[in-house]
Amino acid sequence: MEIISYQSFGPVAFGDSRAEARKKFAVPFEPFKKGQEEVDLFKSLLINVHYDGNGRVEFVEAGGNADVTFRGVRFLNRPVREILKDMAALGFTPAPDDDDPTFLEAGVSVYAPGGRVQGVSAFKRGYYDGLQDAFNDLLDNPENDDDDDLLGEFASRLK
Repeated sequence: MEIISYQSFGPVAFGDSRAEARKKFAVPFEPFKKGQEEVDLFKSLLINVHYDGNGRVEFVEAGGNADVTFRGVRFLNRPVREILKDMAALGFTPAPDDDDPTFLEAGVSVYAPGGRVQGVSAFKRGYYDGLQDAFNDLLDNPENDDDDDLLGEFASRLK
């Protein structure tokens, strides 16, 4: 399944309705609660789909052995250092985070406990509002005394 920045995750487009997403994946699903949110689990695909307050796709995540790519980069079950290298070759820098790189400009994030990628997600434009500006400020002003505050903001929003 191919991720297209801020547009789609496989056949599902960001902004699709819950019914459209379910139809496009065309496999059985199980809705479940994650906090206040109802998420659809497409178990045979190892994919979770998250919806915004209007029931529109805003975030999709995959794990296990799902075959997920972004511009030819395969994510799952690889060392995170390889992903960082591959994404850098495409011109993408991750937002500061200890273990789980989020590539804001690509609309892609990985979950990599212990340095090995176990999950990959993609999100709609605006999902992490404010983070791109803060990230750009951090890159443009490395001497900024507020760097610790910016890193704290990234850590709290990316968890």
